Amino acid sequence: MGESAFLGAILVLPVGEMQRARDWYAEVLGFRTVYLHHHPREDPRGNYAVLRRDEAEVHLILDEPPRHHPWTAVGTGYLFLTVRGVEEVYRKIQARGVALTREMRRESWGARAFQLTDPSGNLILVAEEAAPREEQAAGPPPLAAPERVETARLLLRRPRLEDAAEIFARYASDPEVTRFLAWPTHESVAQTEAFLRASDLEWTREGAGPYLVVDRRDGRLLGGTGLEIEAPYRATTGYVFARDAWGRGYATEALGAVVEVARARGLVRLHAVCHAEHRASRRVLEKCGFQREGRLRNHFLFPNLSPRPCDVLAYGTVLR
Repeated sequence: MGESAFLGAILVLPVGEMQRARDWYAEVLGFRTVYLHHHPREDPRGNYAVLRRDEAEVHLILDEPPRHHPWTAVGTGYLFLTVRGVEEVYRKIQARGVALTREMRRESWGARAFQLTDPSGNLILVAEEAAPREEQAAGPPPLAAPERVETARLLLRRPRLEDAAEIFARYASDPEVTRFLAWPTHESVAQTEAFLRASDLEWTREGAGPYLVVDRRDGRLLGGTGLEIEAPYRATTGYVFARDAWGRGYATEALGAVVEVARARGLVRLHAVCHAEHRASRRVLEKCGFQREGRLRNHFLFPNLSPRPCDVLAYGTVLR
């Protein structure tokens, strides 16, 4: 499957999942186990494993990573894997029937990439090693998005690693909140920390990314939104809010601010999808000027709803 590179991450597994994880990484991504530590009182099938594929290395650890581990502060639960021949890898994974959380597309930095999660919910982005120079977008780089945006009631700000516990408690661990989202309900703060490290990578690479939404009056965390840059002229967006923030117009206010950020950044198009039965999300998009562009059948995986892809409604708005 070609040479690979690794941006370090510990992948944390629930107790009892080591063998299934090792089998999955071997069958789906071509990793081999080079070290396995057994501790019978914890799990007779191993509680710590090192997997390799070419230059890539993955450490699988049960429950929580040990404090002394040199990678504890790097990318827990998030793996960025670059490969030569990404189309071949993509086809092999599709042939195995593995559900993707994001289909193959060309990222704004020029490389083609797709995204999936392992059986324990760890996020994996698989990208080609380098984009052909002639296919990369020409022209000056786009303006960076502001890291703080204020509205009448809200503050939108770039997330920080120290926000993990509050994000986890307020909405990321709530099955009712995450029901219609594209990522699995978080079962540990380590998963939320993985999201925040991925967020930092996105902001560094794209000059834009997720925002946390905070009540300006008391600093209470309400939810999240943001921009995911797909091309120099196009981005996608979404939103999530804690249950006690529903029904107060916060999502509409926050999304309206994101639309203005996208416009100021020079984007031409902003789009979003929502589950076909999620009426509240549809109303928010329509209030913010998004037009319904169609229904995509069996298009999107909602891991907290079903293992099968679901129908979504596609919405978009042209900014200039």
